[in-house]
Amino acid sequence: MDIIKAFLDWAAHVNDPIPLIAGVAVALIWLARPLISKVKKVDVRVFYVATAALLVLGLTPMILDHGSKQIYRVRVTVLDPSGMPVDEADVNASASHEKTKISGGYELSIPRVSLPSGGKVTFFAHQKDAFLTGTEERELKDDLNLSVTIHLSKKNSGIVRGSVQDESGKHLAGVKVNIAGHDDVVETSAQGAFTLSAHAATGQSVRIHLEKDGYEALDRETLASDDPQVVVMTKLRE
Repeated sequence: MDIIKAFLDWAAHVNDPIPLIAGVAVALIWLARPLISKVKKVDVRVFYVATAALLVLGLTPMILDHGSKQIYRVRVTVLDPSGMPVDEADVNASASHEKTKISGGYELSIPRVSLPSGGKVTFFAHQKDAFLTGTEERELKDDLNLSVTIHLSKKNSGIVRGSVQDESGKHLAGVKVNIAGHDDVVETSAQGAFTLSAHAATGQSVRIHLEKDGYEALDRETLASDDPQVVVMTKLRE
């Protein structure tokens, strides 16, 4: 009776019909086993094989469902270059997630089923106004509650790209271009094109200096960006 009561209690908490049907089938097989064995002389191994097959059928959906309900709770703390906590930062992850602002940081809820193969997830933080970014990679395993600290730093990897032409629209080759305050100089190509390091983060304001014999030197404020710009130089008046 205790076994029947336990089975009925388990069945009452099962929502998926497949495990329920499999469980009922296993119970019926073993309840009918003595009668069937006497009448049909069935080999007992048949009962074991049938039971194993039904258990696999019934447990697989439950195991998959259990995995789908597992959620990683990742507490993310963001620190600026001086090591001070940052309250306002854009925080994300490479896996599907939901983000909640909490005291002292952020909490990212990541379903286990959304993890990539290998379980490695990259966490990103960005403080746009200060041009600070940071990343931290973590392999998510059995611990569903963990903490990640992201250290922000300025990535001076931005570039300035463009082309130079005169007032008539003619491309100017051999124009010397550099970022104000920096010694590295590039010259424009035959098509007037140039690309140089901005010595600043993408989106940050910089000043470019251009000069060419026979033309007025030019200083121009621009943003570090991969988007090309057109610069017009004025010929010196004789």
